[in-house]
Parts: sequence; C-alpha cells; structure tokens
Amino acid sequence: MNPELIPRSTPPPPAAPGTDAPGDQIAAGEPPPTGEVQGKVTEAVQAEQQWLLEVLNLLPAYVVLLTADYHVSFANRFFEEHFGNSNGRRCYGYIFNRAEPCENCQTYNVLKTHAPRRWEWVGQDGRNYDIYDFPCRDVDGLPQIMEVGLDITERKQAEAELTRHREHLQELVDERTAELRVTNDELSHFNQAMVGRELRMIELKKEVNALCALLAQPPRYGPAAHEQTQAAE
Repeated sequence: MNPELIPRSTPPPPAAPGTDAPGDQIAAGEPPPTGEVQGKVTEAVQAEQQWLLEVLNLLPAYVVLLTADYHVSFANRFFEEHFGNSNGRRCYGYIFNRAEPCENCQTYNVLKTHAPRRWEWVGQDGRNYDIYDFPCRDVDGLPQIMEVGLDITERKQAEAELTRHREHLQELVDERTAELRVTNDELSHFNQAMVGRELRMIELKKEVNALCALLAQPPRYGPAAHEQTQAAE
C-alpha cells in the first residue's frame, strides 16, 4: 500500500489563551480532583465549627473543656467573661492563683470514676453555679472533661429569701403560741381558783347546816332550806 494514501489523523486545534487544553478538561459526570474535594470538606468542617462556636457563645452558661493536665482546651464567651482567658495557664493557676492542683477538686473526680458528676460551686466571681461534669475524649482519643456551669445565683437568692420568710413566720407562730400558752395557763389558774372557791363555799354551807342541826334549827342552805323559805313566805 502506498504510504501516501494512508489518511493521517488531524491534530487538535490549539487551545484558546486562558483555557485548559482539551486533554486537561474534565468530562461531564467525572468526579473533581481529590484536592478540590478535600478543600470543600475542609471549608464545610470549618463552617460547622464556627457555627457551633457561635451557638456555645450564646449560652447563658459556661462551657469549658479541660485536659488531663489541667489545661483549658476550650472555653466559651461566658466562661472567659467571668473567669478570664487562660492564656495557656493551667486552670488552678489562673482561676485560683495556685501553684498546684486543688486538694479536693470536684471536677477531676470524673476522670477517676468515669461517670458524670453534678455539684454546686460558688465561683471566684461570687456567683452560684450548678455544675455538670462529663468525662469525654478529644479527637486524638485523649481524656478530657466537659464542664457546664449554670448560673443559679438568682435562684439561690430567692431560696434564701424564702427561707428567711419561713423562719420569720415560724418565729411569729412560736411567739403567738407562747402568748396563747401563757393566756391558757392564766385561765387555767383562774378556773382552778374559782372551782376551789365554789368547793370551799359548799363545804362552809355544809358546816353551817351541821351547826344549825346541832342547835335544832332548820338548815340554812340546800334544798330543805329552800323549801322552808318558800313555805315561810
């Protein structure tokens, strides 16, 4: 066969400036390159983390993550507004100004018990907190503590005020009871005196009647004396 009669393939036209060559274009339906997918995943994760951070910062309670070596790996806005920023310091250092962990730290007990714990605490800001501690792990599998503190200062103040009112009411009841007891004792003594007087009068009347009998006179007191008096009238 004559080589000159063999048809040759037409080379592709050159790509326009600023566009990919035909061989570099992605066919419809093919997945994008791995780097592009990873970038979108990273953006989505960052957006979700930012949303979660904003939600935690809106809470009227503090949320803090504590590492096993007493560092604060995360603190929401409420916590930092009330206790400040750790700036890499350990919790016992910047909250309590201590050089070593607290002897009776309630928070870190959950790393020993591996169970949630609830307790109350009066913070360095003078507020009362209802605290929930949960043992958990970070993304690397290391142990952490998530602590949530609800500000219950107003509730504690209301409870204390209610207690004061109850105690005051009890004092009033006790005082009134004591007054009534005194009055009752006085009435009892008066009643006893009156009864004693009546009994003494009865005894005297009996004695008078007995003397009248000795003198052969009619009785001065009693039913017989009353009948004789009516007959005389």
